[in-house]
Amino acid sequence: VVIETINQKLLKKINQVGSKEEIRRIIEEAKQIGFDNINVDMIYGIPNETIKDIENDLNFILSLDPTHISAYSLIFEKQTILTINHEKPISEELEIEMINKINQILKENHYEHYEISNYAKENYQSKHNKTYWQNEEYYAYGLGASSYQNDKRERTTRSITKYLKGIITKETEV
Repeated sequence: VVIETINQKLLKKINQVGSKEEIRRIIEEAKQIGFDNINVDMIYGIPNETIKDIENDLNFILSLDPTHISAYSLIFEKQTILTINHEKPISEELEIEMINKINQILKENHYEHYEISNYAKENYQSKHNKTYWQNEEYYAYGLGASSYQNDKRERTTRSITKYLKGIITKETEV
């Protein structure tokens, strides 16, 4: 589940929508049909975000009792709402303070910080993520899918139009 933030003003700033009620409903429905391994993504470092906002987001996320949490620092990309609106990234000092706060809160709540952006309860580390970090092979199929075998990364067609027409190309990187 991608939460990004529960602060409605910050969500609007990054051109996203969502509500605590909707997120809670989605997770409760997933648990009711048997999903017991739930990941939540959050973003930190949104312009005007505060440490208190981070604490509020984490308190809400923790109330959902996910097994895995990913915390990503916002990256400014060209032609996104933030750059179009001439927003400025937060200071490096504030970003460090935010990640330290995230680390502290999640550690206090028994989440292991097992890679750069990921935290998990015991035995719930992402096998998918660890495969990348341990340089192990993986296979993927479909539009824009990336595979890695025999020291070669291969990505299929990213254009849905070409893909639907059966024009499937592969980019290979050694």
